[in-house]
Amino acid sequence: MQNLVNRNLIKSIVLSVITMGFYPFFWFVRLSREISAFEDEQNNGVKEILISLIFPFFGVYLLQKELVNGCETRGIEMEDRSILYMVVSFFVTPIGGAALLQNDVNKLTEKYGEPEIDCGFSATAEAFRANMGGARQNTGFIADPVGSVKYCPRCGSENPSAHNCCAHCGASL
Repeated sequence: MQNLVNRNLIKSIVLSVITMGFYPFFWFVRLSREISAFEDEQNNGVKEILISLIFPFFGVYLLQKELVNGCETRGIEMEDRSILYMVVSFFVTPIGGAALLQNDVNKLTEKYGEPEIDCGFSATAEAFRANMGGARQNTGFIADPVGSVKYCPRCGSENPSAHNCCAHCGASL
């Protein structure tokens, strides 16, 4: 899934303990930015990060809601567990809430994959350029005959008909 990163939960929890609580801040900031951008590409997650620093349990609640909303906009069914995650964060530990959120993100990325995988090409820049038919010009497209265009079903951007994936968001065309 675009913007979401699959992280090893055990490694993240162990790093949280080893760094005596410093890693969870880094982890939660990254998770907040990814989930916020997943719901709305214009959202950089600053509001969620600030709320999470003051009220970690409420930050987990907001991020779970955003993850569910982002899934709904993409037609993916996801159960809203925001209250459960908030309770775990409040009564157990904020790391538990972050781990539950990360587990949801991991399940999404495992089930639906990254846009690069969905489009049938690897994540390397060379493979991306090769799949797109060569290096991109200033227009963002390779010279294409007039009128042979495809529109992305996800973001609506215009793509040459020879492309299999959106040059803007990576979705399959």
